Amino acid sequence: MQCPICNAQFSCGAATHSTTPCWCQALPVLNAPAPSANVTASTTCYCPTCLQHLLTLQPSDLK
Repeated sequence: MQCPICNAQFSCGAATHSTTPCWCQALPVLNAPAPSANVTASTTCYCPTCLQHLLTLQPSDLK
């Protein structure tokens, strides 16, 4: 997969293995869309670095 923010290539466990959860399942849910993104967080996969950054920007009441 390619991150829509930084264009980095990364692998998604859910897309690769239907019986194995993706690495992102261990992180909090991202409820807010990414800044400047034309898609919602629920429809996009982000690389580990960008997802971690987006989670730090998420309001604390949504974490």
